Amino acid sequence: MKNQCSYEIDSDEDDLPETVAEFHFYCWKRENQHAVRMLTNEMFRRQNEDVWPEMITQVSLARYFNLIEGERRSMAMYFTEEELYVLLSVNPQRWWTGLESSLATAVFEHHGLDENADKDSVPYRLCVKLSKLSALQATSLIELLECAWRDDVIGPVAHVVKEIGSAPLAA
Repeated sequence: MKNQCSYEIDSDEDDLPETVAEFHFYCWKRENQHAVRMLTNEMFRRQNEDVWPEMITQVSLARYFNLIEGERRSMAMYFTEEELYVLLSVNPQRWWTGLESSLATAVFEHHGLDENADKDSVPYRLCVKLSKLSALQATSLIELLECAWRDDVIGPVAHVVKEIGSAPLAA
């Protein structure tokens, strides 16, 4: 899984990124052109003379965040603290680049479970739990992990525990 953008920027290109955040967004758009096309098409499909793109964006984002928050609450106390540590270790970045794979797949590959599938291990048990999440729950969890890595005040683990709690450590 790629976590860093390694594209060379053409100096003749218009709208060059000026900040690190803009550079990351530039990279995301380069690596996810299918998503950018889909968003452009969906925005065009939804607009007319009475509804402009900014309105569509704001209404859609409000719906998105409402759905994400509901799914986040539905996962309260679902993961142990050990499992949260494993999740945070899979992609210790402020953004998740693995759109093409599931969280369970990411944990499975990161911990080499295809070669050493210890069914009593925390990563293996976590994969089983992750495979049971709905697509919306998985998206909510990915967003939570991203926000956790962006939390410079209390830190990633405390952030995740605060948001969805933590079941007692397995005996």
